[in-house]
Amino acid sequence: MKNFSAVLNVILLIAVGILYFLFFKGNGTTPAANSIKAGPRDTSSNSASCIAYFNMDSVESQYTEIKNLREQLKSDEQVLNNELDGLKRDYTKRMQELQAQAKTMTQEQGEAAQAEIYKKEQTIRQKEAENGQALQVKQFNMVQQINKKIEEFLKSYNSQGKYSYIFSHSPGDFIYYKDSVCNITNDIVKGLNSEIIKK
Repeated sequence: MKNFSAVLNVILLIAVGILYFLFFKGNGTTPAANSIKAGPRDTSSNSASCIAYFNMDSVESQYTEIKNLREQLKSDEQVLNNELDGLKRDYTKRMQELQAQAKTMTQEQGEAAQAEIYKKEQTIRQKEAENGQALQVKQFNMVQQINKKIEEFLKSYNSQGKYSYIFSHSPGDFIYYKDSVCNITNDIVKGLNSEIIKK
């Protein structure tokens, strides 16, 4: 039985060797070598696979529209926070009043005071949640508005079809190499800001 296993292994080894020889005999080279010898790549500016990129953090820091929208968002947040602070001040004041009266309250008055305080706490929590949601919606709309303006500008910028793809790059993206020749950030910032001036 041991001899049969040894003979079978030898036969399989010979068969693999023959297949390997036949496969590479016809090509004369390995598949990897064939791929290396492929023809030269077209790197001209009219190439159908021309790619450009822009740095999103630079656009965010230099595009006037984003600065304006951020200031507006900050102002809206301050208004909402002021309203909430007013509710909190009212709650604190009423708490102090009720605590001062606590010793002279009847059981019924004490229960009414607890219900009042609970209602005020609920109002504050609800207001905080509403403010957070309102700011999230405004921020989302701001991002959508900016993305649309950038997209519309890029369509005009690339009207000649020079680029097949234009990517935005942000810190943390998995892009390990960028050729500065393909960086169109300055063009985008200038173009977007000039549209604001025209309007």
